[in-house]
Amino acid sequence: MSKLLDAARSGRFRRLLFLLVGAALLVAGCLGPPGEDDLSLRHDYSYDLSVSVDWPVDDLVLRVPLPSVNGSSALGEAMANGTGYGVRPGWTVAVIEANGTPLLELRAARFLPGYRGTLIPIAPGEEAPPVTPAPPATGRSDATPVLVPYLLGARIAVDRSIETHEPAGREPLLGGGPGLVSADCDLPGQGAGVRCYRHPVDAFVDYRAGTPANVSVGVRLAGSNQWWRGGWTFNAYTDHALVEFPDGERGWTRADAALSAGEGTYP
Repeated sequence: MSKLLDAARSGRFRRLLFLLVGAALLVAGCLGPPGEDDLSLRHDYSYDLSVSVDWPVDDLVLRVPLPSVNGSSALGEAMANGTGYGVRPGWTVAVIEANGTPLLELRAARFLPGYRGTLIPIAPGEEAPPVTPAPPATGRSDATPVLVPYLLGARIAVDRSIETHEPAGREPLLGGGPGLVSADCDLPGQGAGVRCYRHPVDAFVDYRAGTPANVSVGVRLAGSNQWWRGGWTFNAYTDHALVEFPDGERGWTRADAALSAGEGTYP
């Protein structure tokens, strides 16, 4: 009888061990990055700009940092060859070089601001108020008080894993990422394994205008690996900067870019 009980216990133990190992493998498959043969695996870079000018200007020349590594910028070339998005008729974009660093140059003979009306919040179940929204305008007014930036950029996919954990020196960074220094990770939602850095980037603007304009440019780079495990999972790094030219300021200026590395899921 004792032998039968020992055998039954042994069988239950083996089944339990099998279930625990299977569960561990399932969790690892759901959380950890897949192999390169996984058909859902994707590696992407994105470069996004927002440009706003609060007053009409002529002969605009804007030069902003590009993502680059070893002096080259694939995302810049995508913008220049027309495979990006958001470039308006009458604008030209090109990749130029300043002090050995690629920059994106945007030129426009006439650059008009865009304004819209204030959005009216509607609670669930409420009917929309009988208000006709004002059409977009090129000047600020009581009906159109909100300045809307122009959005443009590019996306490219690659067939290799992107080094999102330690991108410096291996992956594109804004302006090439010179002068990296460690910084606090002060954005909400950043995980414990995220590391943050600051580094300088340069930008330039020139234009003609009868009234001093405020020019604001936001630039953002992201590199990510994504795969499907019961939902999209990813790891990524991001690098972004805000460059402002207030009150008619022209010429070169310098701003801090913020790099976040190690976002998302790793083994």
